[in-house]
Amino acid sequence: MAGVFALYPMEAQPLLKKRKKDTFLNPLGHTLASGIEALYDELLHGTSAEKVAPLLAQVIKATSLQDGLPSKALNFLFLFKKALRGQLTEEHLLESCREELDQVEHLMDQLIRMAIDILVKNREEIYQLKVDEMERKTFSLIKLVNAQAINETS
Repeated sequence: MAGVFALYPMEAQPLLKKRKKDTFLNPLGHTLASGIEALYDELLHGTSAEKVAPLLAQVIKATSLQDGLPSKALNFLFLFKKALRGQLTEEHLLESCREELDQVEHLMDQLIRMAIDILVKNREEIYQLKVDEMERKTFSLIKLVNAQAINETS
């Protein structure tokens, strides 16, 4: 979870971590913490990519609000992959469990690809909202200038 909180400025990190269980006092911290915990639990129990997609989307939506690099926003998935691999190799040292480890790594690769798509889509939506807002402001400004020009000529 530290990988996700590292996306935010140092002065904001304690606030995000402090009250992460309280939905109303810290909605962002709560969203990140609950999404990441649920995602990790699902991945640890060998679920499908479709089942964890909503959890992944929840975390990515929160991280896509940041202006940082996409690689930073998605770094937590690589940390997950490493943690899951460590967890599984400790629990399943037998060679017969290699197939299970390969399945988990394949699932993580799928999730990373999905996360890239989700992040790009979310950022496109954010940028479109910014463009729409600029167009509204520009239109309002032109309307105001035209109204003043009409008042001056009358």
